Amino acid sequence: AGGDPPPTPSQTRSPLHAASVGCRLIDVSKVAIEAGLHRGGGSSTKYGLEPLARMLLGVRSWKSNRITMSNWEAAPPLSHRQMTYAAMDAWVGLRLWRALQGLQ
Repeated sequence: AGGDPPPTPSQTRSPLHAASVGCRLIDVSKVAIEAGLHRGGGSSTKYGLEPLARMLLGVRSWKSNRITMSNWEAAPPLSHRQMTYAAMDAWVGLRLWRALQGLQ
């Protein structure tokens, strides 16, 4: 009861499946490389979320050093800017996952 349905045979052969089996995290850099996206440094060169978002989605940078380096563990709760930053990471991650599925 509960949980995700078992993967279909086509999903088990997918790099997206291989990168996410047994967890709720997907390494978009690994999936991008497995989908055939390569940078000048060869197949081992990692992608970050921001460069992938720019390349595949046309999304401009939302990551400012001021927010990235702010204290995420401080009380009181996160600032509005921190919450917006985190929400953008989640939204872009989902959009990238969908875009990468289309490359396979």
